[in-house]
Amino acid sequence: MLAEFEKTNGQSFDPRDLIHKTIGNVVMKILTGVTYDYDDLEFSRVMTNTVRVFTLLGEAGILASIPALAAIPSPTKWKIIKAWEEIYGFLKEIIERRKARFDTNQKATDFMGSFVKAMCAKGTEIGPASCDEINLMVSSFDLLLAGWDTISTTLAWGLHTLASYPEAQRRVHQEIKDVIGLDRLPQFSDHHSMPVTMATIAECMRFRPTLAVHIPHVATQDCKIGGYDIPKGGQITLNMWYLAQSPNIWKEPQEFKPDRFLNEDGEFDRKIDPLSFGTGRRVCPGEPLARTEIFLCLTYLLQRFTFSLSEGTLKNLPTHFSLTNQPKAYQIHAVKIA
Repeated sequence: MLAEFEKTNGQSFDPRDLIHKTIGNVVMKILTGVTYDYDDLEFSRVMTNTVRVFTLLGEAGILASIPALAAIPSPTKWKIIKAWEEIYGFLKEIIERRKARFDTNQKATDFMGSFVKAMCAKGTEIGPASCDEINLMVSSFDLLLAGWDTISTTLAWGLHTLASYPEAQRRVHQEIKDVIGLDRLPQFSDHHSMPVTMATIAECMRFRPTLAVHIPHVATQDCKIGGYDIPKGGQITLNMWYLAQSPNIWKEPQEFKPDRFLNEDGEFDRKIDPLSFGTGRRVCPGEPLARTEIFLCLTYLLQRFTFSLSEGTLKNLPTHFSLTNQPKAYQIHAVKIA
């Protein structure tokens, strides 16, 4: 990623594709143990289809979230199915290759390898009955989609926002210089000593939320929430846009103010995070990985580059409607720090 950004040589460019490929390789490394060249055709094809799924689900709107309506045939539905089939086919090929060369004595170093090993031990203490090919395929599909577009979108918004607010970016640069320096790469453990950086990341995520609403959950029993009766089987979601932008929750919500996440002692106040990953027992299981990726990617980049908006790029950037709130095309400059 750093090398690709450096290749722009300070010229205007759109970072979204590079970010998407970087996060895709992180997900593929965890899932399969393999990373890809950015111009690899197989990698590009699956990346295109993951973007297409999120875009089409956004276009499908209410049809994507209500089972009775989602069952109705539509052009969008068939496009979603085709993209799903492409991704499933990609994963199936990898799984078959892994099974063919699997060695029970070899240590598993990625998700698929660990799952295949558990499948071979199925019925034993380390191989539960649920370890079958269907669960492997579905789990791999979920990891691929959920771990890819959401983080890419968060980072794409983060770079645009930091380029739009140079003073906030300068403060992060200074903290990186003071805590990490320029002679080593950042580590996630550094975040404990970097309250300004953590507050800035939190404000980026509040200011430009990746999701307008959370993925719906289903009530397991009749219940009452906020005075409303929720029947068993009813779908419940969370209005993330309201939590991030409401003047009832935030003072001057349309202003970018990282200091709102710092307490009186200048420490990062995690308690007022706008629930980007949900909360409680159904919190997003990928939250630790996502927070690690966001922190490391942004600090890696800000340790090496200063970012600014290119001429003509809007500070108040429109959103491309999708399952995620993706930023529309924009251009920035990345100037290497001497």
